[in-house]
Amino acid sequence: MGRFVFFWGPPQPEASMAGYRDTLNLPQTDFPMKGDLPRREPERVGWWRERGLYRKLREARRGRPVALLHDGPPYSNGHLHMGTAANKIWKDAVVRSASLLGFDSPYVPGWDNHGMPIETEVTKELRKEGGTPDRLALRPRCREFAARWVAIQREEFERLGVWGEWEHPYLTMDKGFEAEILETFAVLAGRGYIQRGLRSIHWCPTDRTALAEAEIEYQDDPSPSIVVAFPLKQDPQGVLAGLPASALGPVRALAWTTTPWTLPANRGLMVDPEAEYTVVAVGEQRYLLAAPRLAPVSEAAGWSGTETGRRLKGRDLIGLVFEGPWGNDSPIVDGTPFVSMGDGTGIVHTAPGHGKEDFAVGQRAGLEVACPVDEAGRFTAGAEPFVGRSVIEPELNREIIARLRDQDRLVAEGTLTHAYPHCWRCRKPVIFRATQQWFMIIDHDGHRDHALAAIERDVRWEPPSSQNRIRDAVRLRPDWCLSRQRSWGVGIPALYCEACGEAELDPRVMATAAALTREQGSDAWYQLPVERFLPPQATCRHCGQAGCGSIRDPPTAPSRSPIPRCARPGRAPWPRTAGCSTSRGPTSTAVGSTPR
Repeated sequence: MGRFVFFWGPPQPEASMAGYRDTLNLPQTDFPMKGDLPRREPERVGWWRERGLYRKLREARRGRPVALLHDGPPYSNGHLHMGTAANKIWKDAVVRSASLLGFDSPYVPGWDNHGMPIETEVTKELRKEGGTPDRLALRPRCREFAARWVAIQREEFERLGVWGEWEHPYLTMDKGFEAEILETFAVLAGRGYIQRGLRSIHWCPTDRTALAEAEIEYQDDPSPSIVVAFPLKQDPQGVLAGLPASALGPVRALAWTTTPWTLPANRGLMVDPEAEYTVVAVGEQRYLLAAPRLAPVSEAAGWSGTETGRRLKGRDLIGLVFEGPWGNDSPIVDGTPFVSMGDGTGIVHTAPGHGKEDFAVGQRAGLEVACPVDEAGRFTAGAEPFVGRSVIEPELNREIIARLRDQDRLVAEGTLTHAYPHCWRCRKPVIFRATQQWFMIIDHDGHRDHALAAIERDVRWEPPSSQNRIRDAVRLRPDWCLSRQRSWGVGIPALYCEACGEAELDPRVMATAAALTREQGSDAWYQLPVERFLPPQATCRHCGQAGCGSIRDPPTAPSRSPIPRCARPGRAPWPRTAGCSTSRGPTSTAVGSTPR
């Protein structure tokens, strides 16, 4: 078969043909063949900046319908990572798309300048310098640290090509912004949303602070899974009277736990009033447990030849008193709705100082809130012989289990891998610990219902499936723990009485704190004498003592939450509009939906 040669122009000998690209009719262009992006991208960003293109776009869209993205701020504590970059680039695409569609879509960037990540880094710096950082030394250094990283991150965001109000960002450490936080807090307090109380809450023993639900991450960890025996101590109604005598002692209730370190704080045993419980004989020993859990417990304990005896409803057991592993009374209480027949023994070890459900049941039943664990997660008096030991130390659980075995309290032992809470900052395990904290009460004045109604009525959700997620988050949200045991933040403007120790949220004190913060910044709360905040003839409303003011280590409020989202620094061009695109979490929804 012959060979064909195609070419333009006069016929030429085949040996002298031009290269293939010379035979193509290509357009002439100045674009270089090499991208050379490390050099050309900064040039392009500089070209945009020199011509003020973002400002010209705003002027061109002035008067058009507003599409506003409320952006949750990053921390100013380090270089950008891939997650931060991707987040900002996606949001920049949303804002630019809105502008292309004809909306006035300004973008106001911001930074969260307060909180533990910054305080932790500054504390490390001060310790390297040989100092012992106190609050007054720490706060100005935190402010300098945050400002330095704001400048660095701003340059990095602009280098990514993100357009926005980079000359006028919002900073949570600005005086006006901090004052807005306090003024919003005062409004919530005045309407009864803010309360202080003892709760069993998430606590990070590594960072030594309370944590809110949103600051918790879960990961699968192996935990000890043990069944512990509680000998009968009192049977005031004779519920178990008439059982055959045993040479091994009284009937023993069986409770399951995956946190042996909480046993020193045991103050009760929960049962399901409607479930059926049984007394089983294993040799000479008799045990009390839920009838549906007999087979799995028998397998875990290695029992054979059990003999089932008396059966009772859970409600009949309420009032029995057993002996806890540390010798305390452990009465049977109504555990509705927290007792499951799907795992454990059907009897739940209850430590009100170390669990949310335990605390709720304990309050209902009048149980003592024992919490022999300090802020560093170490055992205190009441947990002998382990005082001073860290409760997140794996070896501690093994030693507690060995002690139970020596006391003939250990019936079964194994390992269970399950989701365990960790601090989202330090990634270390957290515990439940009962402490006095400040809370926003989510159900006050029908607030949760208002928020849920706003989710259904006032917002268009994209994609629609996201509505289900935020609805469930708000519906199930517990009261919001506002306080943190940190130095770098906006202080909660509460005064503590020197005579009785009670805390007071006085509207006059909060107003003064906000005004002084607007003038001097939030450092004023810590630097000025208490007399600057006290109203004339101030007395404690709890004990009547005059001159009660003592700012006694007040906790700080976290600014990475909806209170700063409510703040609008005067210089930030944030139009007030109902038609806005928002980036919000359930906490923002909770405060943002508060009736004005």
